[in-house]
Amino acid sequence: MLKYFFLFLSTTIQISAIGQDLIIKNINILTYENNFKPYLGHIEIDKGKITKVKEGHPKNEKAIKVIDGKNKYLIPGLIDSHNHINLVPGLSSEQEKKYPELVKNYRKQLPHSYLYHGFTTIVDLFTTDEDIIKSFKSNKKHPDLYTCGGAAAEYQGYPMIYFPESEKFKNVPNFINSHNRDEEEKHSPKNAIKGIIERNGIVVKTHYESGFSPNKKLPVPSEKNLKLLIKEAHKNNLPVLIHANSLESFQMAINVGADGFAHGLWRWQTKSENDKIPLAVKNVLDQVILNKMAYQPTTQVMKGLVSLFDSNYLNDPLLEKVIPKNLIQFYKSNDGKWFENEITSESNLADMEKVYNNGIQSLSYINKNNGFLIFGSDTPSAPIYSNPPGLNGYYEIQNWIKAGVSHKRLLEALTINNAKFLRLQNKIGSIQEGKIANLVLLNKNPLEEIEAYNDIDSIILHGEIHKREIFEMNNKS
Repeated sequence: MLKYFFLFLSTTIQISAIGQDLIIKNINILTYENNFKPYLGHIEIDKGKITKVKEGHPKNEKAIKVIDGKNKYLIPGLIDSHNHINLVPGLSSEQEKKYPELVKNYRKQLPHSYLYHGFTTIVDLFTTDEDIIKSFKSNKKHPDLYTCGGAAAEYQGYPMIYFPESEKFKNVPNFINSHNRDEEEKHSPKNAIKGIIERNGIVVKTHYESGFSPNKKLPVPSEKNLKLLIKEAHKNNLPVLIHANSLESFQMAINVGADGFAHGLWRWQTKSENDKIPLAVKNVLDQVILNKMAYQPTTQVMKGLVSLFDSNYLNDPLLEKVIPKNLIQFYKSNDGKWFENEITSESNLADMEKVYNNGIQSLSYINKNNGFLIFGSDTPSAPIYSNPPGLNGYYEIQNWIKAGVSHKRLLEALTINNAKFLRLQNKIGSIQEGKIANLVLLNKNPLEEIEAYNDIDSIILHGEIHKREIFEMNNKS
């Protein structure tokens, strides 16, 4: 017995001598706890968690792996709080069935495309398909995935109306019915929240959208039901995001006490002089700021549509790093241009650019007046190839800088602001002892150069460090 005791003791001493799993020393650390002011220090990671963050050099370097971070910058893993992993960019539902190999290749690469651009956590704001969720998580290296547990949408409203009858209830199981008394109790806000919780949703997504051409008069939730939905969500500590992008929908979200907006205010519904923000729009945005509501601009919704008119877009070398080559080739075919052909017959480039610029101006106004910004790319916002996973987030980052958002405010929105809004700040969002070791190692300072977000050295996922290039599509056979 004594022999086995000493054997156990010897093994324990050897394990203790190893120390941490990973130490990164001599690194410039940028985190919320230090107001994102870079300081030279070190970080220790063990069993997927951050165990120490300190200035200066470590007292000892006992670890399985020690990395010298000289001239590099360590930031929290990026969070994208608006995604739709059920959609394959550029493919209609019919085309997904017709080209299963394209779908298979895309889904295999999907988690890596987010990681390639530093997104270690993503939130899906629609999907309820367990097979798609399992497919995403089956990849050994994938971002942490959270969902809304399915949208709490109005019956036969947006987006339910766009699904064939056979798929409506599968895709929108948590619908509410504000306009049929016989069905209102059965499909109540309370039951919608119950369904969201059962599907492990961490945020409630609802819609106040009367539709687009040719469906411009879709039913929307009643004010009463929206208030009940929000009350029930808050009882269960769930934040509420409302799909809204017009003056009318923003005002409704304010009136019912929503926590945030899943889009920016770009449909102004009033004339503007010299492309300046109309007073009516400013008044609504002021209420958003005063009420400290989360503002998620999703500027790539409209910019993605504008990009469809760019004949050189599909030749962008960045696209090949996140999208399989055979899918890019499909986009260039006649079949691949189906959505592009549809929108050009309904609208035109000038209209889309105007709406996009409205969104940029609204974001600029919110930013200048210290509104609460959260980052979401809405990937993909529609079945368009110009919202590619991961890369769409980088596009969104660039749009924010164009709107005048400071590098610091941008980094806050990408990390701690998203974490706080989603009630995940005790797990992720900053570089703090006890939090999950989801981090990004950059070659440049993100407070000085926006290109830093596309100059990533490594991604640390639950304590395991990976060189960026392993997630690149071009590196796969």
